[in-house]
Amino acid sequence: LLFMQDYLGSDFNIVFWSLGVEEKFYIAAPLIVLLLMKIRSARLALLCVALFMLASPVMRWLGFEGASALAYTDYFPQLRSPFHMTTDPLVAGVAIALLHHIGVRLSEPVAKALLVVSGLVMLIFLCAAPYMSEVTRLEASLVPLVLALGFGAMVYAATCLTAAPSHWLERPARITARLSYTLYLVHYPLVPLSLVVAIAWPTPLVATFIVTYLAISFLAAGLLHFLVEKPFLRLKDRKPRAADRAATSNLLSPVPNKPARSHD
Repeated sequence: LLFMQDYLGSDFNIVFWSLGVEEKFYIAAPLIVLLLMKIRSARLALLCVALFMLASPVMRWLGFEGASALAYTDYFPQLRSPFHMTTDPLVAGVAIALLHHIGVRLSEPVAKALLVVSGLVMLIFLCAAPYMSEVTRLEASLVPLVLALGFGAMVYAATCLTAAPSHWLERPARITARLSYTLYLVHYPLVPLSLVVAIAWPTPLVATFIVTYLAISFLAAGLLHFLVEKPFLRLKDRKPRAADRAATSNLLSPVPNKPARSHD
């Protein structure tokens, strides 16, 4: 039932809907890879990935029913939470992996520019308007796709960069990145507890709440990471990888005797 929260409703923890989406994608991903293994043309493979990415937006467009605009409480369970309605960002990840596999990499200056520009565009896009207060058919269909493409561009650009020199922010950034998923899982249910604790202190509520919320969230995320997530990651890393490498060695191999393309 935990992994069906995207269809049955996230009544246990609202953010668990994404667990259901991810688990289903892990089941579907091997089928996508098997299909791509049959395709020897890199361009045709990229075209197939693009069609996969358009599947959810088309289904959201066709599944939009009722008034000209939906309340978010209606939009989310109908058009956002179900797995088949929200595969855009997952397929974007497949596209990034495919681009790297066939040797399409950006040069360092272009990658840096794309990372900065796409980050600014996403920030402006998210802050420009309250898109999801009332959701129109166009917003329901395109906003998740735009987010997937924008953040996908950021990830692709970042993967094309070489390691940055050591910086005082590197360690806290790495810790936050490592705990990012467990932070996502615990952040919402910890809001009421953090508010109760913050109210008890004779200090400005907003500042106290932020400090309390961050402290409790990172503590809970750390415990979840070390007690649940990390043991499973270690178990996965113990498995032999030779068979995996052999199975994927022929997947969309680049054309022989041609260097990797650098897109400036």
